[in-house]
Amino acid sequence: MQRIIIIGNAGGGKTTLARALAEKLRLPLYMLDTVQWQPGMKLTPLDELEKVLNGWTDEEKWIIEGFGPMELMPLRFKRADTIIYLDLPLMQHLLWVLKRQAQFAFKKRPELPPDSPTLPMTWDIVKALFKIHYKLRPQLLKMLEEERTFKKVVRIRSKGELAEFLKEF
Repeated sequence: MQRIIIIGNAGGGKTTLARALAEKLRLPLYMLDTVQWQPGMKLTPLDELEKVLNGWTDEEKWIIEGFGPMELMPLRFKRADTIIYLDLPLMQHLLWVLKRQAQFAFKKRPELPPDSPTLPMTWDIVKALFKIHYKLRPQLLKMLEEERTFKKVVRIRSKGELAEFLKEF
């Protein structure tokens, strides 16, 4: 595992897992949210984001954490040797999103740009959570099935599986 992407819905533990793996495997960690969002929570244009991703994936070793635009998912899949998909139950994602939103209610999350207040974004994150689960997840599962032939795909479906996966390292 030298080129790993960690994807999944909001609040699924992607950042926590990515940080743990980066430390244990001594790989550089790139967090998509740090470049996908600009101050004030404005989206970075797709072509700019693609340039950044190309730069990251051109390196020999890396972990890239984050869902990001579906249009750029194939770029990451193509260059990864391992894909980790955190596919926990929707209610688990929702619970962890709400917990995180409360934790950072009056301060900025470290992986987000300046002028990105957490509390006002809560409803948008909850809507995105449901959209990803019901609309994008089926597409993603199909893409992952196709990738299984060429690379290691790990699908984590519960808190227990996530804890077990972390324990393996």
